[in-house]
Amino acid sequence: MAKYLVKRVAIGFLTVVILMTLTFFLMRIMPGSPFASENPLPPQVQAAFEARYNLHKPLFHQYLDYMGNAFRGDLGESFKKTGVTINSMIASGAPVTIRVGGSAFLFAMATGIFLGITSALSKSRLLGGFVQVVSTLGVSLPSFIVALLLMIVFGVWLGWLPFVGLATPKHYILPAIALALYPIAYISKLVRSNLSEVMRQDYIRMAKAKGLSKSKVILRHALKNAMLPVVTYTGPLIAFLMTGSFVIESIFSIPGIGMEFVKSITNRDYAAIMGLTIYMGSLIVVCNIICDFVCALIDPRVKLGS
Repeated sequence: MAKYLVKRVAIGFLTVVILMTLTFFLMRIMPGSPFASENPLPPQVQAAFEARYNLHKPLFHQYLDYMGNAFRGDLGESFKKTGVTINSMIASGAPVTIRVGGSAFLFAMATGIFLGITSALSKSRLLGGFVQVVSTLGVSLPSFIVALLLMIVFGVWLGWLPFVGLATPKHYILPAIALALYPIAYISKLVRSNLSEVMRQDYIRMAKAKGLSKSKVILRHALKNAMLPVVTYTGPLIAFLMTGSFVIESIFSIPGIGMEFVKSITNRDYAAIMGLTIYMGSLIVVCNIICDFVCALIDPRVKLGS
């Protein structure tokens, strides 16, 4: 276990370093300047900006300075927002994104697992067809289409729910549903297919033959094994939701990480793009490592490192 942990952490660290390196050089080789505007700056002003952000140094020296500061926890200062650090942008945007993403995660897990279990155990064709329709729509519809439909129907036509900002708990409902629809569809399909297969296994028949009730057979034996693929999926899902959806946050005017990233690209704020990319990439790596260990704890048959 310890050996595998060290190996995964080392691979994760190397992945983040490669991500930082690629992001840094991609930002530097892009045409144009972060200080370019419709009205060209005087040469002395341009030189002053470059000196402030160490852009006057040789490229390799800039890279070493950036990597050294990043490993000390300093992701630099925004090129467009004077006096605003990337750390402060993450500190202000991440809690907002985490609240919205956390709401979507809980809703997606509860609804997806419920639909999957119900459709797998029920003999009703109507229920199975309903789950199939929900799964197909969730997988095929783009999130921005779902967000716009929810906004128009429940926000504009019916006027039931607010859809701009996050002033009240009601403001979380529409963006959380828009974020959760695809995970609901995917999770329900995973649970349904895996639980249906598990229920046909010999050890399930043996448990029934021993006189165990249907609920005990499902909860103690079938569901535990059927949930392993869902646990595997939760790693990327959490990382996606906690780093923010660029489209959803922009549509609902949510001041989270996703919206900050979109603004950074629009404003050509290279420092913010690099810092936010490192934050999101690191979170994805950490979530995947944790997910691997949870899978091994749930199912001892999963061998770490294999």
